[in-house]
Amino acid sequence: MSKGLGKMQHAILENLDAAQTHNRHPNDVRWLWYSPVIELRLAEGIYDLRDTSRYLRRLWRVDYQTERRFQAAFSRAVRTLIHRKLLEPVTLIPIERVFTHYGAQAYFLHDLSEGTYWLRNRQQTRFVKRYGYKDNT
Repeated sequence: MSKGLGKMQHAILENLDAAQTHNRHPNDVRWLWYSPVIELRLAEGIYDLRDTSRYLRRLWRVDYQTERRFQAAFSRAVRTLIHRKLLEPVTLIPIERVFTHYGAQAYFLHDLSEGTYWLRNRQQTRFVKRYGYKDNT
């Protein structure tokens, strides 16, 4: 078995930042829509793997015939990067700012002494940070 990184692993690490600039919010690159009435701004150094996957799909022009193979390769690459301690999964996600429309309440957020956090206890890895990245909050 190879000891180096594969093509997909290199692409994920190289494009984490580029994928965030292609996020959905036009004015700021780290906004995340939780629902139609709640927007969250992720803290610096937190990456949404859905954006990275979407960006790489567009970059490599993945079509519907190769979509399943791409998803499987992407998941294996992320799992290996986490195992090699190049990426670290995040379940307590630091949030810089919350914007709510129409007086909506964000009951899923927790205000701790260090700031606001979103606790996401799901088995699927969606949010990661580079291993060893220290939060400035």
